[in-house]
Amino acid sequence: MMKKLNRRGITYIVLFIAAIFAAGMLLSTCDQAALFANISWEVAPKVSRIPGFPTNIVIAKMGGDDYIFAAGKRTNIIHYYRNGSWDSMTAPGNILALASANDDLYVLTYSGNDATNATLHKYDYTTDQWESIGIGAASGFSLQSIYGAGTTLFAGGKKDNTYNIFYDDSGSLKAAGTNSPFGGSAELNGVAFDVGTYYYAAGNAGFFSGTLDGTIAVVDGSSGNATGIIYANGTIYGTTWNGALLKLNGGNFESFASAPGLTGGMSIWNSDGAPGWTAGSLLLLGVQSGSRFDKGYREITLDAGSNMIPPGRASPSSISENSKNQYDNSIAKSSIYSIIAVPNTVETPGSNGPVIFAATVNGLFSCRNNVWNAE
Repeated sequence: MMKKLNRRGITYIVLFIAAIFAAGMLLSTCDQAALFANISWEVAPKVSRIPGFPTNIVIAKMGGDDYIFAAGKRTNIIHYYRNGSWDSMTAPGNILALASANDDLYVLTYSGNDATNATLHKYDYTTDQWESIGIGAASGFSLQSIYGAGTTLFAGGKKDNTYNIFYDDSGSLKAAGTNSPFGGSAELNGVAFDVGTYYYAAGNAGFFSGTLDGTIAVVDGSSGNATGIIYANGTIYGTTWNGALLKLNGGNFESFASAPGLTGGMSIWNSDGAPGWTAGSLLLLGVQSGSRFDKGYREITLDAGSNMIPPGRASPSSISENSKNQYDNSIAKSSIYSIIAVPNTVETPGSNGPVIFAATVNGLFSCRNNVWNAE
């Protein structure tokens, strides 16, 4: 038979049970505190004015003024923004992509459900009409994407397994360069310009450079999975799907920084909304990550040795340090494919810096007064 417990044994058991209960209450309190903290950082979600998958976001002029333009893919409505207000216009077909060059707005559209027969158009503000850009040298190619660099509009096209780049030459498409160096999966993902030379991000084919009427060649040091390219801080930077930020140095690309997969969406941010690179500028870069909470975008100063980090973690930043938790619980959960910090030529920024727009698979989002939500 079991011996009866003495008073000391009973006391030990009671204390042991009390300790377990107290620990459980402490853990429960911590869990609830974290839960309520997460709830406090949430904002009521809004319905995006551009649901689904928006196109790239661009800046172009109408009537001499700068506007932000964005659209939903597979719709025929283009939305434009200035000084806090949105309006819309109709495109000449279902929209595949937007771009701007020489302050002009371009749109790539198609009819019905066949996006392989897309046509290129340029908007004429004075007549409120869309001018068709002749297919020219791109005859037989399926136009897939458009980008502007400097004063020139470029279009990427595919025919069978051949890829090529074309540009708008006075209302008709002409081949960029005297050769077609691209292999498979070489869709045009961006163009940048610096000192007479154009630089191209061409998917799995990597990065290329050349003049409009010269030879296009691979940029040494570049890798495949080229997702985007930009001129910033006095030189060219390129991004790759595996997360590399490359910097052009002496005609060659070199690794500069790394992050999760970079989508190619990039924008220059200044607290005063200045449109170019100045002291205190940041480069914003859209991110695609396998992690549920590690998407959104990264910031980098482009100083020597600088790293790409989420916003709100250092100064300067596009959001305040106090807003980083709200960021983590909102846009950080969505991959950003196009991003733009609204320049002061479109809208005077507030005390918290310029508005930021971002295109995600969940629609158009914006950051206003340090708070991210659907626009």
